[in-house]
Amino acid sequence: MSRRRARVVAAALLLFAGCVSFRDMRAKNAYLKGDIDTAETLTESSLQSDPTDLQARKLGAKIATRRGADALSRGELAVARGYFQKAVNLYPADEVAEKYLDMIRREEATRVVK
Repeated sequence: MSRRRARVVAAALLLFAGCVSFRDMRAKNAYLKGDIDTAETLTESSLQSDPTDLQARKLGAKIATRRGADALSRGELAVARGYFQKAVNLYPADEVAEKYLDMIRREEATRVVK
């Protein structure tokens, strides 16, 4: 590979990496402003580009946890469970989502027993 071609490839990779980081930054900003739909769209786009993007995975887990909590407050256990499971799948270290899942499991177990 020629030097020129190697430089072009390197520049393209840096540009691509910068776009992903910029997208993550925009997603986090949208999340902090309460624009969850935009944050979710940008985060999903980042994860499609790079499924190993840790920042996108963490933010995706936060978004899923928030959506799960909203569903839980509406009494939609199955929907909430799906969101919390998504959060744990995206970022297994997310203790909040895991605790919500445990709470839902206990709630479902008591419903079965009654």
